Amino acid sequence: MVISPKPRSTHSSGQGVKAGDFRLLYTLFKDSISSTHLCRKCDDFKLYAMRILSKERVRIHSPHDHIQLQMEICQEIRELRSSFLSPFIWIYEDGPEIHSIAEFHPNGSLQDLLDRDTSLSESHVLHVACEIVEALQMLHTAGIIHRDLTPCNIMFDASGHVVISGFGQACRPDSAAFLLLPDTGLYCAPELILGWAHDFSVDCWSFGLLMYMMLFGSHPYVADNDNDNAAILQTKVLHCSPVVPRTASVSAQDLLVKCLERNAALRLDIKQIRAHAYFGAV
Repeated sequence: MVISPKPRSTHSSGQGVKAGDFRLLYTLFKDSISSTHLCRKCDDFKLYAMRILSKERVRIHSPHDHIQLQMEICQEIRELRSSFLSPFIWIYEDGPEIHSIAEFHPNGSLQDLLDRDTSLSESHVLHVACEIVEALQMLHTAGIIHRDLTPCNIMFDASGHVVISGFGQACRPDSAAFLLLPDTGLYCAPELILGWAHDFSVDCWSFGLLMYMMLFGSHPYVADNDNDNAAILQTKVLHCSPVVPRTASVSAQDLLVKCLERNAALRLDIKQIRAHAYFGAV
């Protein structure tokens, strides 16, 4: 698989902005700990996506240190100059909240696409998967774990190319054990649910879930009658193997099984995913 991303322009370090510099327009989506809004910067009228995180609902021991770490990681991502990665441009505290502001991508997210089309053609899935893998390999080579790879954080640029966003939970391997995730959502690997030490392989698990949803239009561990029951979801992730429909190609089935391996030590890493036969024709 060979993909050559075009370089992304660099941004400022994000210093010197405050809540009054932006006007919220409407809510793009919400999750259990945050909300993301379309906003307009008052001085240049440009549109951005603002994530508002409640400090009361997350386990952050020191908001200042958390913001400093996120700014450092986002600066490292900007230095990669990849069109597949969209780190936060500004991060700052506003009372009980942390505001993180990134580029706005009007073509929407993978979640929007799945809500509209349910499942995608295998050729479309291959295209999207290639670009996600390319982006993850750049992140992992730079020593960064995303840790929040969800359909809402897979955006599309004006040309339809993947742009990974949502770096609010990103960390380095040496800090992963100390930065607890605020919840264990639909895309968390087993080791995150258990609160164990973890590494880059959590992103490979999430990639497998994304691929499954693109191919089959449903989550492998969520049944229609579960009613978003977190306990049922976590029990299934920890103890059940996913059922992979045979409607996908043999290579796609094999890749999914190896990405959704519960034992992180046996799970494919990003280099092995990239070298998998599923991507052989790219």
